[in-house]
Amino acid sequence: MLDRVDTSKLLLGVIRMSLALAVVFGFVTRDFVTLAISLLTLLSSYVPELVERRYNIVFPSVVSLGVVFFVYATLFLGEVVDFYERFWWWDFFMHALSGFGFALMGFVALLMTFQASKSAVGAGMIAVFSVALALALGALWEIFEFTMDANFGLNMQRSGLRDTMWDLIADALSAIATGVAGYWYLKRSQGRRISAIRKRLLQHAR
Repeated sequence: MLDRVDTSKLLLGVIRMSLALAVVFGFVTRDFVTLAISLLTLLSSYVPELVERRYNIVFPSVVSLGVVFFVYATLFLGEVVDFYERFWWWDFFMHALSGFGFALMGFVALLMTFQASKSAVGAGMIAVFSVALALALGALWEIFEFTMDANFGLNMQRSGLRDTMWDLIADALSAIATGVAGYWYLKRSQGRRISAIRKRLLQHAR
């Protein structure tokens, strides 16, 4: 039976293979929108690995896979496979998922950073940072959507300002829920050192 790390790598390989096939399809059929989006998504799937090598850190494999899947589901499934039009809830769901994922990334990043520097860090600071990171990245994504719509004729923002605000609300609600849950988890674990929690996270890293 495959372990969690092997499963993550397998799923990542499947995502990259489907994107590579979409790039070839876009090139052969001269569908340059499909080609561009598929290629951009494929290249972005290597970003977590590049960050790890550049800054000498290790993310849990499920976190790296989550980041890649979010970009894949938003750009490729949303725009190329047209999930936004097929499923009315897809856009809201993806932004709620991103709020959760980005907040979780904030938790992991801060735990790793402060443990490496031997500095003390409280549960409240980690929770606030994770929520702030999720909101900031959510806002940057909205800027990205506006840029793609304005320059490449896409329709990522759908109904304009209304869509943007609902996206940010979804980001905020899921990020705050994740921050509260993370704060509660860390406070409940006060008897254990943060380093012990970090060690448990690393057990799931590559």
